[in-house]
Amino acid sequence: MRKEPVVLIERSTEIARPIREVFEFYETPGNFRRVTDGVAGMELERLPADFRPGSVVAYRLRGWPVDLRWEALLSEYQPPERLVNVQAKGQFLEWSHERHFSPLDRNGSFTRVRELLAYRMPRGLVNSLAHRLFVRQKLEAFVIESLGSARELLEADSRSKR
Repeated sequence: MRKEPVVLIERSTEIARPIREVFEFYETPGNFRRVTDGVAGMELERLPADFRPGSVVAYRLRGWPVDLRWEALLSEYQPPERLVNVQAKGQFLEWSHERHFSPLDRNGSFTRVRELLAYRMPRGLVNSLAHRLFVRQKLEAFVIESLGSARELLEADSRSKR
């Protein structure tokens, strides 16, 4: 039996902040809500008090023709370099969302954030059509917009402290 392919969405951005500040921003649930909730139809239904291995985030992707719900478990927590969420419950056959953080310069004032979202849709005509018509575009928009929002918020916060 043929398996559906894994879809990989990969994007990165550079943020004019040290790696520890960027990681701390991402590991703070309130900030996660600021850059995620409402982006590309994504809705956070449940957010943990803090992000540590075993923490669960419940998502909902709203949009025509179907709503998708799933829960992501924080499976890897490696400050200040990496956060990985995997699907704990949901409609995807596979789901993994990785965030990698790396310093870009010797004095550590710039950080690259790289996001890798890998997922596999269930087989079937309806799922294939839903993926083609909106799921992939919504998930790509989610990654792009949340990265841009995080960069803007971190850099604006930096400017306001000066």
